[in-house]
Amino acid sequence: MKIAEWEPKIKCTKSLIFKTTVLLIIGLFVVISIFSHTNIMLTEKRLLEIASNEASKTSDAVKGSLKNAMLSNNRQVIDSIISTVSNEASIEDIKILDISGQIKYAKDSSEVGMSLDRTKIKSCNICHASAVPPRNNLTVIFEKTDGSKILRNVNPIDNEKECFSCHDQSQKVLGKLLVDFKINDLQNIVKGNRKILIASAAATLITALIIVAAVLVIYLKPKLHNLTKNIRKTAEGNYDTHIKVKGQDEIAVLSQEFNNMINAIKQRDEKIKNQLKTFTTIYDVSSILKRAESLQEDIMLILNTLEMGLNIEQCTILFIDDTGNVELKGYVGLTQEDADLVRLVIEEMFEISKMPVSREKEEIKAVIGEKDKILGDEVFIAAGDGKLIRDFIIAPLKAGGRVIGAITVHKIKDSDIHASEIKDTISIIATAMSPYIHIGLCLEKRASMQESPFDALIATIQRNIERAEQYQGGLSLIIIKAENYEDIIKKIGTIKASDNIRKALIEISAFIDKVHEIIRMTENSAAIILPIVAESEALDIVHKATGRCTNDIVWQFKSAYYPDDGTLAEEILHKATEKFL
Repeated sequence: MKIAEWEPKIKCTKSLIFKTTVLLIIGLFVVISIFSHTNIMLTEKRLLEIASNEASKTSDAVKGSLKNAMLSNNRQVIDSIISTVSNEASIEDIKILDISGQIKYAKDSSEVGMSLDRTKIKSCNICHASAVPPRNNLTVIFEKTDGSKILRNVNPIDNEKECFSCHDQSQKVLGKLLVDFKINDLQNIVKGNRKILIASAAATLITALIIVAAVLVIYLKPKLHNLTKNIRKTAEGNYDTHIKVKGQDEIAVLSQEFNNMINAIKQRDEKIKNQLKTFTTIYDVSSILKRAESLQEDIMLILNTLEMGLNIEQCTILFIDDTGNVELKGYVGLTQEDADLVRLVIEEMFEISKMPVSREKEEIKAVIGEKDKILGDEVFIAAGDGKLIRDFIIAPLKAGGRVIGAITVHKIKDSDIHASEIKDTISIIATAMSPYIHIGLCLEKRASMQESPFDALIATIQRNIERAEQYQGGLSLIIIKAENYEDIIKKIGTIKASDNIRKALIEISAFIDKVHEIIRMTENSAAIILPIVAESEALDIVHKATGRCTNDIVWQFKSAYYPDDGTLAEEILHKATEKFL
């Protein structure tokens, strides 16, 4: 099944739309519930306050009506007033109590003469819980045994001057007027409001659910589906997919980030392809270089590779000897005059440190720094003069533990030489090509000598001894021999066996990270010269280098050390080859 044919099967309860809707509904439910409850409580409180005020006014009106009848002690009028008031629809009960709590007048005449137990009646406890009950007009709400709620107004009857004829002046309160009001209508209003608010909340939640779900399905889902579809295309390797960005919301930002990611992936993919092409080209050239017959053939192959395989339009290959002399070996895309100018620039880097000038000058220090970078095997961009020479890359060629030259790159097709990946690529090329150039250079030097191979070997050893003496150091000579050379010949023949030895020596030289020279002595042996390296360290270095070779050659080793084993090249060589070759 192709990735593009795959459709995600997401359960409804697991979908983003469902989760978003549920969370929103829960949030709305909590907010609306709190709001509705608060609204109902405030409404009920406000209605009760209004009812309490009206009850107080009614109670004061009744007390005012009873005042004259009480002053005249006209019980018939008092009973008539109480009977008239109690017949009102909103009045549940009315009583007049004396100071001791005995009922003097009541709607129900059978209650007259009874005393109220203020310790058991909840409405009485509210005021009489303290030692001195308050004297102001109070209203309390209590629940009857049948569950209905009553609003009771307790209005104290004060002992006024008109009452002193019948009551002791020291008595402040003569009794209390209790008027009970029905609040069924008020409760019905509260219940009605509660129902309306609940219905409104439910309608709001359902409407919000429908609107949110519709918006998410109509607006969000298509955009997410489009994003998912393009991600699947990308997973298939289609990096040309692109999402059209609309608006400035989070989905638009996500789409833009997706487009940025695709562009980055495309660039990375192109970079990997170019690197793969580079590695393939280097591998192919390395295979050809192993069969090259001369140093000049090596140079031409490398230049062709740089130009045709790696799109380098302008470059040079330079050799640097021990004295700092620079030799132009080849170039591409430059005139002879420009190539010579590049050689002079590199040569100046090595010559300027010998000049009797002040090292404080910034331009002199900069040039010396570039020379140090070359000797340090660092790939870097050298600054041009802005006129004759533009900025260019210098990639040192290091082999045998020393820098033997450099590749300079001045122009690359469709690329900027200042890009870090370009320097990395050139560094890989220089590292891969250096061993072959080194071997070719050694072969060229040997071929140019007007002496026998043995004399050339002695001369090479003696030259390295003299170099070691300059630094008051020693010199290690390691002779390596292919122990199973005869077996290799039987398997693949003499020509291929000899070629395998040659390839192995190239690998060994590349793996040795010290200054050295490697010279083939016979079909199955070679001499490795390591100046300023102790004998034990030299053996360890050569052991590790041969162990890293990708072949089935079994090597034997024998060593000699200057000056312990002799002071002349012949003595050192004799010690290393005695009873070995």
